[in-house]
Amino acid sequence: MANRFTVRRKQAVAAGCVFCCIAAGLLLTGGVQAAMIAAQVQATGTQFMGGDSSLFWQVSSSNNTAFPPLACGQEVVMGSAVDSFLTGRGGSYQSAMGVSNSDLIQMQIQRDLAFSGSGVYAESLLYEGYDAGTPEGGCGVESFGPQNVGNETIPAVDPYCSTFLVNTGIMGSGLKYQSLGLSEVGDLTLPDSVGFQFTGSGNGMGSIYAGSMSMTPVYSNQFSEKVIAGGKPFTIGGKFKFTSFAKTFDAPIEEEA
Repeated sequence: MANRFTVRRKQAVAAGCVFCCIAAGLLLTGGVQAAMIAAQVQATGTQFMGGDSSLFWQVSSSNNTAFPPLACGQEVVMGSAVDSFLTGRGGSYQSAMGVSNSDLIQMQIQRDLAFSGSGVYAESLLYEGYDAGTPEGGCGVESFGPQNVGNETIPAVDPYCSTFLVNTGIMGSGLKYQSLGLSEVGDLTLPDSVGFQFTGSGNGMGSIYAGSMSMTPVYSNQFSEKVIAGGKPFTIGGKFKFTSFAKTFDAPIEEEA
């Protein structure tokens, strides 16, 4: 089963859309074999210096290299996960990251760390999605010709933009931190979804920022929350779920008889 990016790309080609892909190597093309990145790191020791990791992905129904601006009917979705730490003494650190493309574009991030001395740790998770929208009949000059009257190859799709961001941080001594992040993108009928949960503790301080924004021509919402906690000891944690406006308002239009 293909995800909606491969389906919309095939539809655009079939309808003669002028905004066809010219960089096929940058797109997720589905099929039996899935494109995949996976990384897992474990480290323990009496001395740590620091480390960082980052993962970024982007998928489009059209030409990725020409974005921005969006072409007619083009949808672009991207995500990233980043963390970094610095400490002068020992501890343990585990990190697992992965992104794969088959039926869905799925990303999973998991962190687990404990520092015996003083240290600093920060993590962020980002999702962004944009769609220029598709008019009735599709895109391109060809789609409005007499030969395409009543053409239902490309149904109308509403434009939207959605973004979701989480930033966490802890600093001090005796730090412990665990987190799990998940995202699923590209379903043909369901909106994209993101989930993140974490917990942190130690002697010092911790912070969390989470925010989202979603918008269509007729509806929008926004959310933000920021918390800073400190003490000897302190604890901080949170759980967040987010679904984008992708596929949320794309209901079929029923014409009156």
